[in-house]
Amino acid sequence: GLAGARMLLQSRNWKGLAAVLPAAALLTFARPDLVPMELTNTSISKDASNGRITYALTLDGSPEIDAIDLAGASAPDWAALTLAEVDIRIDGGEPLELFRDYRMFPAGSGIRILMNSHIRGNRIELSVGDAMMGRPESAEGLSVSQLRLGLGTGDLGKTEGHE
Repeated sequence: GLAGARMLLQSRNWKGLAAVLPAAALLTFARPDLVPMELTNTSISKDASNGRITYALTLDGSPEIDAIDLAGASAPDWAALTLAEVDIRIDGGEPLELFRDYRMFPAGSGIRILMNSHIRGNRIELSVGDAMMGRPESAEGLSVSQLRLGLGTGDLGKTEGHE
């Protein structure tokens, strides 16, 4: 990084310096940013027998999905939340596996489900039990985001429209 650029500067290796400086600047100022995607359709259903809420979220096309936010949701025990039973299916496929495919974290004023790798699909079915309190009851409390690399400084705890 910058130490290598300093060494190249001292040795007057201008070609090497010209190659290293842009890369060092990019690494210094690059930051990941979650960019919300527009949901084209959302449905929410409750199962009174077991207290589960199921969200069906539809996106345009088949974009990469990196995070799902549930605004207002919380858990009495954040450690137990990371092990909570959540059923996530993309395009009607097999359920995603906790730790292998995703993790859950408290994020700002809700819960963030962060995918371990890019997952492509246009329909997300997410079913959560009563280990989560304050689960969203309308589409306004749900968002799906992509992780993008941006320049500048930022706060990973915030996404557009969420604090």
